[in-house]
Amino acid sequence: MNNKIVFTNIVNDTIFCDDFNPFIEKNELDFEDKNIIVLYGPNGIGKSSLANVLGYKEGSFSLKYKDVTYSKEDERIFHIIDDQINRNIIKGEDDEFVIGENIRRERELKKEIDEKFEELFKKYLSKTLKEDFNIATKNSLLTDKIENKELRKYVSDLANNRSKGKEIDRDNFIKTVTNLKVQETPSYDQRKFNYLINNYKDTKSIIYKIMNINEQQINKNENIKSIEEHDEAIRILEKFDYKTNCVVCDNDINCLELHEKKSKNREKIFEALDSETKKVLEDIIEHLDENDPFEIRTTLLEAMRLGNKVLVRELQMEIMGYFKILNYKVTKLFGQCLDDTNLITNMAEYNEILNNQPKFEEEDVLLIEKIINENMVKKIHLKRDNENIKLYIGDKELINKDREELHLSTGEQNFISLAFELLRAKRSDAEIIVLDDPISSFDSIYKNKIAFIIVKFLENKKQIILTHNTDLIKLLAHQNKNCFNLYLFNNANENEVNGFVKVNSDEREILLYLDKLLDLFRNDIFEEIENEEIFLISMVPFMRGYSKLIGSAEADNLSKLMHGYEDEEINITSIYHNLFGENKFKNNYIISAQDIIGIDIKSVEILKNTKYPLLNKTLKHNLNYLYLRMLVEDNLVKLYEINTSKKPTLGQIINMAFSNNCKEHVAYRVFLNSKKTLLNEFNHFEGNMNIFEPAIDITDKALEKENNDIIKFLEKLEETRIIKSEVL
Repeated sequence: MNNKIVFTNIVNDTIFCDDFNPFIEKNELDFEDKNIIVLYGPNGIGKSSLANVLGYKEGSFSLKYKDVTYSKEDERIFHIIDDQINRNIIKGEDDEFVIGENIRRERELKKEIDEKFEELFKKYLSKTLKEDFNIATKNSLLTDKIENKELRKYVSDLANNRSKGKEIDRDNFIKTVTNLKVQETPSYDQRKFNYLINNYKDTKSIIYKIMNINEQQINKNENIKSIEEHDEAIRILEKFDYKTNCVVCDNDINCLELHEKKSKNREKIFEALDSETKKVLEDIIEHLDENDPFEIRTTLLEAMRLGNKVLVRELQMEIMGYFKILNYKVTKLFGQCLDDTNLITNMAEYNEILNNQPKFEEEDVLLIEKIINENMVKKIHLKRDNENIKLYIGDKELINKDREELHLSTGEQNFISLAFELLRAKRSDAEIIVLDDPISSFDSIYKNKIAFIIVKFLENKKQIILTHNTDLIKLLAHQNKNCFNLYLFNNANENEVNGFVKVNSDEREILLYLDKLLDLFRNDIFEEIENEEIFLISMVPFMRGYSKLIGSAEADNLSKLMHGYEDEEINITSIYHNLFGENKFKNNYIISAQDIIGIDIKSVEILKNTKYPLLNKTLKHNLNYLYLRMLVEDNLVKLYEINTSKKPTLGQIINMAFSNNCKEHVAYRVFLNSKKTLLNEFNHFEGNMNIFEPAIDITDKALEKENNDIIKFLEKLEETRIIKSEVL
């Protein structure tokens, strides 16, 4: 499988130089057989901007990975873990972080159950109630005819457009429908059933009025037949109002006159009727149309003509029978609605899980309980909130809460936020996890634990780690030797190699292990040296730190080469031999601090820049740092006649030179004390003996600018002093 990422462009306004668009050279990141790529770059090089581009927050990119092309518009390939500045709140849902096997199954069941009930309630039951039974509103009269009290509530809620089943208790629903006795629906007239459900809408409907007729309204009145006859005659006259002869006997007629005559006669007959008979005629019979499968008109007219109340009761009983048909069909609908689903078994399993206390998965326990909790006063634990699982720290909810609400220190917040981001990344579907400076601002204990978590919990993920911290690189190697490939990320001007520069195995070894570096200085380095004298001078700060570490007296001699006001000559070849036990130099080099100040650092070459390009760059930067510090010391001591008998440090010299609190002196002090090259007193060599830091923690471009700024400052300072002297 091809595990190589090949970029074709990376764009983010003007942050990335032209070499990134199009991105042709040094554009590959190759995992090979490893899971981690460490991308080392100094601060300000654009690491966070790169993370933002890959995280689809800004800019754009295009690349190919595993023979698939990706860009900002395509499916996401990267999951980004932001730097600590953007991790003040642990954002997301609780179950994104704590999906143990039991909790994972719970989430799966809940999701499946929710989807199935959504489909059952909205797409099936609500739809069927509307289409097959004309029950489409919460207050449908047909709902009141459902005999089962629970089903009646369900139907009312399902017909409610706002709810569509949301108010239905699912456990109660399953219990109710599984206990229903579904019976075969008796034979019935489909026309009558359709008429019933389409007509029985409100209190004005015919069926409603029929069912509410009382026997007092049915009185014998033979004139009712005459009313029916006149109604039929009027209907025919209205239908054939264009005729001039009778449609039955063909005699000549005047339809208009005859219609008027029949209407007046009907009115006289109607007025002679009793009030109850009039009410039945007006409320029911006059509103009937030809679509009357129950023959309501015929039945009512005959009942009133004969005074036969039994006919009305029989009609009502027949209609009641069709309400029974409705109940048969609705019961069957609900009784069989779960047949093609697994909701019964899923709900049973889900409820069983809910009855148990939620637990972390074994690996989650390892992370949360064994790693996070042992470093926290307040413990993180799971708690069920109704059906949801919540993460708590102490008695406070953890997720989506501000640091101030949780009363955590900055270190605690950074630690748990990163740990939980790693836990979320572990479960991400993205191909590659990108971590932006994961251990910046952590103390050593936290750094080691974070390195462990990265290696352990993301062991099945491809990772790109953006960092400017060599401690992280070493910690990763200690957690799992040879688990990553190392690249330098450069984004400078056209005079530098930009892109992703792979660090070869030889340099990775000397970066990670001090003994490998010392072995190099004892043996193979001599074949790589381009300029012996400059090499020895660039090694002065490291040699002083090393000599202090092993208790060598050479430390005092080397200190005399690290202050610009010293003038004693020191044999650096001899010192190198005494410290590393080898002397394969062609010449013997005896130099003073003034010799170092006299070097043209812009044109020096130290190593051949083939096998150890990173070390070569480091030594050049160390030489620049040393040169600039000594140059500033030399100038300030001479310009301001500073007494150096007590061997002052650079900081003391700056304060003595600009001791006045006037605006000018304050500005000078601020300028010099803000410079990275001058702030570095090489103390890191006397701590972890890391020759690479902070020398490579600055780009060539940034170092050149700082170099120029300091030299211009000193030139201006000297000009100002000369002018003042001439004035005096």
